[in-house]
Amino acid sequence: MNESRRTFHTAMSLILVLMLSSAASDISMFRGERLEFDLFYKGVRTATARMWLEAGDSRTTIVWSVESRPLVTLLFKIDNRYEAVLEGGMLVQANKVIDQKNIQQQLTIDYDRESLQARANANHTWPILHDCHHILSMLYDLRTRSLTTGDSVHYVVDVEGQLWRLSGRVESNRDHTDNIAAHEIEFHFSPALQIRERPWKTDLLTNRLAREHATLFIQLGIRQQPSLIRFGGDKTAVEMRLVK
Repeated sequence: MNESRRTFHTAMSLILVLMLSSAASDISMFRGERLEFDLFYKGVRTATARMWLEAGDSRTTIVWSVESRPLVTLLFKIDNRYEAVLEGGMLVQANKVIDQKNIQQQLTIDYDRESLQARANANHTWPILHDCHHILSMLYDLRTRSLTTGDSVHYVVDVEGQLWRLSGRVESNRDHTDNIAAHEIEFHFSPALQIRERPWKTDLLTNRLAREHATLFIQLGIRQQPSLIRFGGDKTAVEMRLVK
């Protein structure tokens, strides 16, 4: 009986993985694109951020790099790289290399869809949900969607061991750079599973990205490019404005 149950649960897990894979978005349309942003912290232009795709034989990596401006580097250096690795459109790994004034860190997280477990640097594990995203895979998935004003949009995002549910509603406005029609979504964070304190220190941007009652604002303009991204609290808001 126990063997039958294990076989049944394994089969159901595989079916769910296949269903999610078939529904996974195709972000290949963004290959060759390289987005550059001015990053503002507390209203001051402090860094340059870039996003792009790196395509391999079976995997696609979404890369986000953040580098402090020369004058800011003298006070608080930031040279950080974040990656979300997708296979078949599904998140399988997240990597980051952090080199900022107060922390140097390398972190790799592997996502196992069959066991519904994530593992960081082969040491720490935590449960995940089948549909969990990295913040980068969520952003690029959102860009593939055909959005209409009034749509409700929901995601589950893993932020280094903390699983958050993001819920938002699509609004229409004007792009802040080109004054063209744009979609705006303000996502609100709530726990998807119990939020536990991480056993490691994290970096400046990750620390401000997700917390209860936090928001993530995304404006999508021409070609569904993120013309404006804002996250963090009112007093510590991080804002990324698309340059090109």
